[in-house]
Parts: sequence; C-alpha cells; structure tokens
Amino acid sequence: MLKLAKLLHHKGFHITFVNTEHNHKRLLRSQGPHSLDGLPHFRFDMIPDGLPPSDATPPRTSPRS
Repeated sequence: MLKLAKLLHHKGFHITFVNTEHNHKRLLRSQGPHSLDGLPHFRFDMIPDGLPPSDATPPRTSPRS
C-alpha cells in the first residue's frame, strides 16, 4: 500500500493514512517511534477506536509453528 501511495503522491495526489488510535500505536511500537519520519509529505491521522486504556495493549502470543 505504501508503494501505491508513493506512486500516487508522485503524480500529485495528497496522501493521508487513517488508522485507529490502537493500530497507530501498534505501528509505532513495532517499527519504532521515527518510522514515519521518512515520509514527510504523507499525513498519518488517527481516529478514536473506543477501546479503554486497559485494552490498548494486546496480549503477547507465541509465534505459530
């Protein structure tokens, strides 16, 4: 999806990624806090997901074999 976004941006489109708060935080946690710094022309917005703070961190599971 990021590749398509880059192509569309190159053609003049404005790109905005919209995630829930939970998914946005998971992305930053898994890729690092500066993972979106290399995309200065893209917007990354969050919408409320309605999850209480106690549900914000999913339980860790073991990798599938």
